[in-house]
Formats: sequence, C-alpha cells, structure tokens
Amino acid sequence: MMFDAPLTLQILIFAAVFSACQAAWGLMSVGRTRKAVNRRLASVERGLALGELIVELRKQRGLNEDGAGRLAWRWLADLIVRSGVVYQPRRWAVIVGAIGLGVGLIGFLPTHNLLVAILAGAGAAVLDRCST
Repeated sequence: MMFDAPLTLQILIFAAVFSACQAAWGLMSVGRTRKAVNRRLASVERGLALGELIVELRKQRGLNEDGAGRLAWRWLADLIVRSGVVYQPRRWAVIVGAIGLGVGLIGFLPTHNLLVAILAGAGAAVLDRCST
C-alpha cells in the first residue's frame, strides 16, 4: 500500500493548524473568564457593603440601581444579566455600525448600486443586533 506523500503532508499541516487554533481559542476563553472573575473580586475587595456590591454588579451588567434593565428589549436585558457579560452600549453600537458599513461596502463593490449597499448594510446591522 502506497501513501500519497503530499496529501499526507497536507493532512498533517491541517491537523497542526487546527490544533493550534483550538489551543488559542481555549486560552482566550480562559482569559475572558479570569478577567470577569477578577473584576468581580476587585469589586469585593474595595470593601463595599453587600448592598453596594449588588448595585455595582447590576451596573456592570447593564441594569440600573433597582435591577431594572436599561434596554427596551426585555429578553435582551435578561440574557445580558444571566450571561454575566459587562454591557457596554457604545462598544456594541460601534460593532453594529462597523458590521453594517462593512456589509454595505461588500454589497456595493460588485453591484455598484447604492440601494443594494444600504439594504445589505441595514439588514446585516439588524441581524447582528438580533443575534446578540
């Protein structure tokens, strides 16, 4: 039985690159988790009372002091609170805008139709907003 050397080499290269990407992804996710835990611990170490600590954690998650969401969509506010993710509205708006502009540009380049570009960009921004 003969082995095809170039194919075997390509498979090994793919496996090595895939493994490296998986390792990098795992390290990044561990770093994010540690960062979130460290942020919570830093809040605790500041010596806040339990009530002040709860208010601080609510603010980090996009809620106001009494625990009500600052977002119009209740399901999105609940999802953010359950996830423990720090809600940063400005950063989120920049990301949605960049995705909309990027998709709009990609739609404009092949068609040279401004209407297609606007609709594609707006559609991508709406879909991105709904998926978060």
